[in-house]
Amino acid sequence: MAVPAIATQDLTKYYGKVVGIQGLGLVVAQGEVFGFLGPNGAGKTTTIRLLLDLIRPTRGRASLLGMDSRRDSLAIRRRLGYIPGEIAFYESLTGRQTVALHASLTGGVDSSRLAVLVARLALDLGRPVKTYSSGTKQKLALLLALVHDPELLILDEPTLGLDPLMQQEFYRIVQEEQGRGKTVFLSSHILPEVERVCQRVGMVREGRLVAVEKMAEMSFSRPTRSSASIWIPQ
Repeated sequence: MAVPAIATQDLTKYYGKVVGIQGLGLVVAQGEVFGFLGPNGAGKTTTIRLLLDLIRPTRGRASLLGMDSRRDSLAIRRRLGYIPGEIAFYESLTGRQTVALHASLTGGVDSSRLAVLVARLALDLGRPVKTYSSGTKQKLALLLALVHDPELLILDEPTLGLDPLMQQEFYRIVQEEQGRGKTVFLSSHILPEVERVCQRVGMVREGRLVAVEKMAEMSFSRPTRSSASIWIPQ
């Protein structure tokens, strides 16, 4: 049996008495696009930060690509691409300098892959990052997640700020990466986004995993336009 791309056992994080995520048991197979779906504050970002060893669990454990998330965190980061939910850059650097800094941390990037991604994302790397719009910063984050050709992509609200045309380009890129055998863990609160690209979905609510299902087998109550909740399972 192939080693899972992501596996967690009783992964739990409390912030004082507040539950971030509790008792998470999850397996994501290599080569799948897995959606992690839930409203804001459900525990999605806490889970991702635990997977990346940015915060430490109250209890439980996680492995990525067969490696322990804590013991092997540096080795893991060289093999994955990550878009955080809250993007931050060195604003005084240009886009090109930002890519060079990223390359120094990941072991280098392929210039031809970089050129293709820059063109597809319509990025001007010569400008200072401080002049970028929020959508352009999101595109730069996507570029950095992809440019070193990682085995595993962990994406937290990756289309935030992207215009509709660029969202479509993002979906194509995700499908192409899966076609190349890569694994994508996509956290979102937007049901149509998850429906578009994911084969399976895990749903979280109030810090707990409430369901893991194949996307094709799930049914949802569709919201009205005025409804704030867009992902309520039947």
